[in-house]
Amino acid sequence: MNKRLRFSIILPVLLLAFLAVMAYVGLDLLRAGHSLRYYCTLAGGLVLIALIYWRLRKKEMAARAKTDDEAQYGPYPQDMGKK
Repeated sequence: MNKRLRFSIILPVLLLAFLAVMAYVGLDLLRAGHSLRYYCTLAGGLVLIALIYWRLRKKEMAARAKTDDEAQYGPYPQDMGKK
């Protein structure tokens, strides 16, 4: 079985790695007493990564559903003239 990593998995993992590096670099901000700014930035980054994941997942599922419909019923009439 050929398992391929989906873009909706790859991009959020890369963004999480970037956020982890930024959290490490931002430790000076935490040590300086700006803990609210530090934690809000991390929380905001996590929320954005989650939103990106859900949006990409929804887009992939819609594309897969269209492909499944075409496999079952044939191409859509508006796609017949396109090459």
